[in-house]
Amino acid sequence: MNRIERGFTLVEVLVVLVITALIASLLLQALSQVYRLQARFGAQIDQSRGGEMRADWFRQLLQGLQPDYADGRGRFSGVSNRVEGLSATALSGRAAGTRAALAS
Repeated sequence: MNRIERGFTLVEVLVVLVITALIASLLLQALSQVYRLQARFGAQIDQSRGGEMRADWFRQLLQGLQPDYADGRGRFSGVSNRVEGLSATALSGRAAGTRAALAS
């Protein structure tokens, strides 16, 4: 009675399934954490780039300002949070040389 058994026992299959499930759950948790970090850092990068773009636009606009007065070399009207003058830089699609009013 030489009987050769082939295949795996039920216990061996269950052990492999449990180990596979544990490894898969650890990998999915790590992947989930990576996606959350990527979303958070992506939002922060977009915010910082948006701020840089607004600052660059404002800087270019101020460099293009010209005085309102023919004899007023270097004079602009405005208060601490608002500047008025003629701009050589186009504002939101308007032609250059139009009157610009900026409020911060």
